[in-house]
Amino acid sequence: MSLQGVADAGDAGWLSLSAFASRIGKNKSTVSRQVRDGVIPPHAVRRDGSQVMINVEAATAGRQQNMQVLLSRAPASRPAVVDLVDDAPAPVPRGAEGTLAAERAAHERIKRQRAELELKNQLGLLLDKEQVYDAFLQLGLLLRAQLENRRQILAQDLVGITDPAEIGAALERADDRALEQMASEFQKLVDMTTLQPVADAA
Repeated sequence: MSLQGVADAGDAGWLSLSAFASRIGKNKSTVSRQVRDGVIPPHAVRRDGSQVMINVEAATAGRQQNMQVLLSRAPASRPAVVDLVDDAPAPVPRGAEGTLAAERAAHERIKRQRAELELKNQLGLLLDKEQVYDAFLQLGLLLRAQLENRRQILAQDLVGITDPAEIGAALERADDRALEQMASEFQKLVDMTTLQPVADAA
């Protein structure tokens, strides 16, 4: 059967441009350009309204033949000519179908990881980088303020005190007040910067 006959044989074997690109492992834009440039022969292409349909068998055979012709005409010193035909990422040399399967599995794994990050962000399990930076900045300012306040309190409490035991007790009281105040302010900071779980937000 001729390639023309394959292209005319009803709807069997026809895919959308996107589906055909995915099938052969190329970008949709690459396949679109190959249709436009005739690398995929016209008899393997038809339009259903605004959608471009590709006949798999006719397009694959015609594309392979035309690619071989183009490659044979390309000078050995100008490998960039190949990129003018197909600008998809350079394929990794494959010795078996297993390599292609591994690449597809890695691609799917990356998609799943991105989806998981997006889900966690929506559920409130992730913090924005700027939010984290601001939280640490506020924490640093809080610590400095408490240290300065502690010195002022000690300066007042230690006036006239000479007994080492009383000095120690004054230091302990100042430390307790500073720690309690820092804990309270830190909790406020956590409440402001931590994204709420879904159950709380409902």
